[in-house]
Amino acid sequence: MPRALRAALALAALALAACGNAVANPSPPATVVAVNPPIAAIKAGVRSSLSQQNIASIGEGQIEVEAIEGTAARARIYPEDPASTDPAWVFVKLDQGLWTVVAGPGTAFTPADMQAAGLPESLLPTE
Repeated sequence: MPRALRAALALAALALAACGNAVANPSPPATVVAVNPPIAAIKAGVRSSLSQQNIASIGEGQIEVEAIEGTAARARIYPEDPASTDPAWVFVKLDQGLWTVVAGPGTAFTPADMQAAGLPESLLPTE
């Protein structure tokens, strides 16, 4: 095969791959979180959601992902000043590639709260 033809075919393959139409080596959409378990993505989603709710910024060590079930998770957030308030739970769901808080922050949740937020009851804290 002539060199020019090989180069043209390689360019065409790259162009198709950039359009997402490549068949030889398909890749997942950019919105899919490929981290397993997605701890860092969940923490980032919690931080972003709380920031949008005008809740004080949460540092890296102040979010603990306690449970993950499918596309839902429970995380515990800790205040910078433990004397100011108690730790609280937040519940997040994966929506279009982003982990978003759908319930909380709060210190007590019921099965009805979980159902209203579309969360599995198995994520309820046991303590």
